[in-house]
Amino acid sequence: MDPAEAVLQEKALKFMNSSEREDCNNDEPPRKIIPEKNSLRQTYNSCARLCLNQETVCLASTAMKTENCVAKTKLANGTSSMIVPKQRKLSASYEKEKELCVKYFEQWSESDQVEFVEHLISQMCHYQHGHINSYLKPMLQRDFITALPARGLDHIAENILSYLDAKSLCAAELVCKEWYRVTSDGMLWKKLIERMVRTDSLWRGLAERRGWGQYLFKNKPPDGTAPPNSFYRALYPKIIQDIETIESNWRCGRHSLQRIHCRSETSKGVYCLQYDDQKIVSGLRDNTIKIWDKNTLECKRILTGHTGSVLCLQYDERVIITGSSDSTVRVWDVILVRLLNTLIHHCEAVLHLRFNNGMMVTCSKDRSIAVWDHGFPD
Repeated sequence: MDPAEAVLQEKALKFMNSSEREDCNNDEPPRKIIPEKNSLRQTYNSCARLCLNQETVCLASTAMKTENCVAKTKLANGTSSMIVPKQRKLSASYEKEKELCVKYFEQWSESDQVEFVEHLISQMCHYQHGHINSYLKPMLQRDFITALPARGLDHIAENILSYLDAKSLCAAELVCKEWYRVTSDGMLWKKLIERMVRTDSLWRGLAERRGWGQYLFKNKPPDGTAPPNSFYRALYPKIIQDIETIESNWRCGRHSLQRIHCRSETSKGVYCLQYDDQKIVSGLRDNTIKIWDKNTLECKRILTGHTGSVLCLQYDERVIITGSSDSTVRVWDVILVRLLNTLIHHCEAVLHLRFNNGMMVTCSKDRSIAVWDHGFPD
């Protein structure tokens, strides 16, 4: 039986017995009347309604070691219940003992304090551990991006945020004023674009074609003429829009096709090419290298010298280097359009080559790889 119901039933029985004693003869000894079951239930309900208007029943929950007071009040439209938590009263002895413990605790060393707290926690139950964890969690959180600049370590905060992608960088700017200042002073949008240009050929091509590559990979001038972080912040979505347009055009077939008729009398194929905004350099099956004007698509120069098909090539602003099925690598001057050197090493066709920063690597059908010094003569 519910504790509240038991209390109400006991009061109902007392109420009935007291009523019977008032009605009986004074000469007769008082008798305890036990009514029938139905009569008891009716009287119990009547008395319960009376008690609910007046009584307050306190229930103790021993499982959770907390006390709740259930107050029953009758409102205009019926009966309602409200649970009011009772505040635990601290005894005077507890306060004195706590002050004494804190006094001793403050006198100990940090290691002693940690050891003492660890011992206390080990004596607690899982429920108490949960309360302690909730208390400690906000204390252990640190805004290190704000704390680092305050200690003169702006470069560390900038380096951490520089690894974010565009979506995360937008979110970081909105955290607080200090985070926004770190992203702005660190030119993090510029660094993000530079990282994409270094790792993605499409970004690299757009940088050259659109002209915004001139604002990248340059140190900030002391006169303050460099574009601010807001310039790169606004540039990024424009680049994304360009990329989405290009990809959409390729998917849907919305592109302009131009053909270069480079077929010769003795050849039918182009094996390799490289281009920029002004020219296209192609290696052909007829043993020649042809240089075309990109705007007019006219052939401007023809380089001859290989005795086999030109299978691979690469050029920069100074030289054109080609590999051929005649097993040789040839170096050509871009300005004078003449042969500078012939490199003989491989026994079979040179399939691929790549040069950068004074070094060149070639690979051949003879299953060998050669590394060359890029110190070609002028």
